[in-house]
Amino acid sequence: MDFPDVSLVVQAGLPLNTDAYTHRVGRTARAGKGGRAVIVLTEGESFYLKVNRQFPITPYPATEKVVNDDNSEATVEQAMEGIDEKTKQKAYSAYLGFMKPFENKLGIDSKQLVQMSNQFAMRGMGCPEPPGMEKRTIGKMGLKGVPGIRYVRPQSKERTVQSEDPPATYSSALRKRPGIPNLPASEIPPKTSGQSNRSKRQRQGKQSQNTAGAAS
Repeated sequence: MDFPDVSLVVQAGLPLNTDAYTHRVGRTARAGKGGRAVIVLTEGESFYLKVNRQFPITPYPATEKVVNDDNSEATVEQAMEGIDEKTKQKAYSAYLGFMKPFENKLGIDSKQLVQMSNQFAMRGMGCPEPPGMEKRTIGKMGLKGVPGIRYVRPQSKERTVQSEDPPATYSSALRKRPGIPNLPASEIPPKTSGQSNRSKRQRQGKQSQNTAGAAS
C-alpha cells in the first residue's frame, strides 16, 4: 500500500519483528521525499536499540525532559479519565499477551512481567487496581499461578426472554364460562378428580349423540 505525502510515522511499543518495523518506517520518505520515523519505548523496551543496531535509531535528546514533565503526566491522566474501564481491561490483557514472548529479551520472568503490566495499568491508564482477567484467558497466556494477577469470574451472557401469555388454567377457564360470575381466584373451588371424570363422560355422551344423529 502506498500512502503519498506521509512525512511522519510514530510507533508506540515494540514491533513484532524487524520486518514489521521496516514495513512501518517505509510508509514515509517515499519517491524521493523526506520523512521521519519515531518509535516510543519504555525503559525496559529499550533493548530493541541494542539488538537492532542495523537501524539508524538515535535516542531522542529531550527524553529525560519529557519523562519528568509534570504537565505531560497530567495531560495523560486527563485523557485516560474519558476511557471506560472495559476498554482499559482489554488494553491490559492485550499488553500482557503481546509482551509475554519478549520475556527473555527483556531479561525478566513472568512475575516481573505482571508487575510491569500492573504498573502500566495503574500509572499509565489510571486504573485504581490491576484489571481483572478470567482464569481461562490467564491459562492461555501461560500465566497461571503468577502472583499479581487479579482473577475475576466470567461474565454471564445476558438473555432476553420474550414474555408470553400464561397457559390457560382451570381457574381462568372457569371464570370465562358463560353464566359463571367473575370470582376471585381464592373463591374458585379446586378441581377434583370427580369433576374431571364427569366432564369426560359428558363429552363422550355428546359425541355419541352427534354420531347417532348423523347416522339417522
